[in-house]
Amino acid sequence: MQVALLLLLTLSNAVKINGEEDGQCDYKLTLEPRPHSVTISEFGAVGDGKTLNTIAFQNAIFYLKSFADKGGAQLYVPPGR
Repeated sequence: MQVALLLLLTLSNAVKINGEEDGQCDYKLTLEPRPHSVTISEFGAVGDGKTLNTIAFQNAIFYLKSFADKGGAQLYVPPGR
């Protein structure tokens, strides 16, 4: 039991030694804006927590695939339940 506790303490201190005390990465990933953008609600999705939106997502992905050779596309999904 004492060996497991010692191992756990050693591993938890290793994170602090490597400079990641809070576990957050300082690297900021910025995405280039896509030339084409649509929102999932344009395909009939409803963010009410009750409606099944599978067909809306399938249709949106099918539509957005047509922009793969034109610089890509972005699907915006607004907050919902």
